[in-house]
Amino acid sequence: MKIFKSVPILFLSILFFAGCESSIENQNLRASAVSVNGDDIVFRVYPENSSGDIMTGSLVTVTNSENEVLLLEFDNDSQCYISSFDGLESDIYNIKVISAAYKEAACIQIPHLRLTKAPTIVSFSDSMGNSVLSGKSINSQSAVSCAWNSLGNGIVYQVNIKTALSRIWTGSTSACNIEIPKGTLTAGKTYYLYLTAQKICGDPYFSLPYYSFSTITSPAVTFYVEE
Repeated sequence: MKIFKSVPILFLSILFFAGCESSIENQNLRASAVSVNGDDIVFRVYPENSSGDIMTGSLVTVTNSENEVLLLEFDNDSQCYISSFDGLESDIYNIKVISAAYKEAACIQIPHLRLTKAPTIVSFSDSMGNSVLSGKSINSQSAVSCAWNSLGNGIVYQVNIKTALSRIWTGSTSACNIEIPKGTLTAGKTYYLYLTAQKICGDPYFSLPYYSFSTITSPAVTFYVEE
């Protein structure tokens, strides 16, 4: 077993191996796991008492399927237990909270798919056949299509078109292609296309007890629009 923590701490084996028999519905336990651009997964845990107050004296751990254990510390500014580590690309993480306010250890599981490779654009052209990937300019009177490789099931892709100063157009899809409508782009301007992949589980508003989010953005593709 590997134990990760930024500072030394007394380790009690019972902390990690005690059972989790309590119901999270009765323990007011919420947690999130977030990773951005392939970086470490950041875990935040919010154990609350019956009055809805965060319990600051809790012992909080995250364990992955390889039995690596991360100890979380309470952060006063964010009012939660927080830490991060380089977890597996796809795993279900077990979060355990031991507190005097709970009769038993409170537990919750969070699935997390950490996106480490950005999608690659495989075609980007207008309806007249001008391909940005071949160095051609886009015709302003044509619809524009863009396609990329799949990162797997359940991924949402967001395409952003920007100038140097502002965002011009945004589209989201679960498919691996999208069309930018005719008339969106203005002749004589340079644009930048950003492709972002996202994997979301749970609910950021915690109607479910957990939220899992991973995102990664491809390098910008620069293109010019002409008449």
